[in-house]
Amino acid sequence: MYFDRKKMRALREKEGLSQEALAKKIAVSSKNYYSWESGRGLPSLKNYFSLCMHFGEYFDGDGLTQQPLIDPEPEAEELVTES
Repeated sequence: MYFDRKKMRALREKEGLSQEALAKKIAVSSKNYYSWESGRGLPSLKNYFSLCMHFGEYFDGDGLTQQPLIDPEPEAEELVTES
């Protein structure tokens, strides 16, 4: 899993949130959040996706991108299943 801690800090600060406030919003301890942002630890997959959902973005090998985590309207052909 790729985790860009500097980008996470920038996004948190852009929202005007303290580490403690963001930790509370995603239901983790401030100690755990601090460890992720300081590079001493990585979030679990569940917490990783909580962060992605909070910011409305997802992580990939290039860092945090602006694309939504879930495509809100799948194309019609994706909805068709063969019997």
